[in-house]
Amino acid sequence: MKKLLLPLLLLSLLLFGCARSPVQPVPAPDTPGPAPVEPPLPTAAPEPLWWEGVTVDDLPAVPAAPEEILAGAQAFYLLSELPEQDIALYGYGGSVLEDADFSGVLLRRGDTLTPFDQAYLPAVEPVLPELWWADFDGDGASELAVKYMIRNHTRSHVFELHFYAPEEGGGWTDCGLTDSDADALLAQQVAYAYDPGSRTITAALPDERVSYRLGDQDPEPAGDAPLCFLDRTFYRYRDGSFTGVYGTGVLLQGLGTPCYFASVTADVRYDGASVSLEHLHLTALGGV
Repeated sequence: MKKLLLPLLLLSLLLFGCARSPVQPVPAPDTPGPAPVEPPLPTAAPEPLWWEGVTVDDLPAVPAAPEEILAGAQAFYLLSELPEQDIALYGYGGSVLEDADFSGVLLRRGDTLTPFDQAYLPAVEPVLPELWWADFDGDGASELAVKYMIRNHTRSHVFELHFYAPEEGGGWTDCGLTDSDADALLAQQVAYAYDPGSRTITAALPDERVSYRLGDQDPEPAGDAPLCFLDRTFYRYRDGSFTGVYGTGVLLQGLGTPCYFASVTADVRYDGASVSLEHLHLTALGGV
């Protein structure tokens, strides 16, 4: 009997040793949930443009002197007006352009105000804008012409001429002649030549020419087309039309200021959509 129990005992121990231990569940890795959404930061309301919210009742009725504008005591100034046409031009008491001392004008016709980001006054020896009302393009209806002084210092004396055509409803369209515009128009019509042997520069029109000899210490002309008509720009009004007078100089290597030696006069023509320069006349400096 003992011999029978011993094999049974060994068999039970063997079976018990082969039994598997219970499998412990492996925890799943944590899965990150969606990131919390941050509420948007409050944003400041954009500042109103310099002309927004302005009404005719906010504008002055008495014309300002240049000294008052330079003092900067008011938000707007009455620059000039044409009472018979119920037209007035106002200037903003600051500057909306980085390269201008005073800029931003409101053009009023009746109760309608039209803003333009336009330079209108230099800080040095300022001259107020001038207004004219006439039929400049010959279409039977009158337009407004405004002459602005925009720069006035030792190296630059610049006026701009703008034609404003009235629109239905009281607004305006602006067609301007800046000094850059005039420079581009004149560069197409005034020929340039340089004789390196005699160091002589020549500006020429079909029937006129002006020559200028560089000094012994002067540097050579800069580039192939160095004529410059910038920085000395004037306009004269007579009998319903304008004449432009443009200083004519040459850019020399290494110098930032042109060497002026002549001037060009031209008739300003406005056709209702663009401005051109016609009937050019070239004279030596001091001959205008």
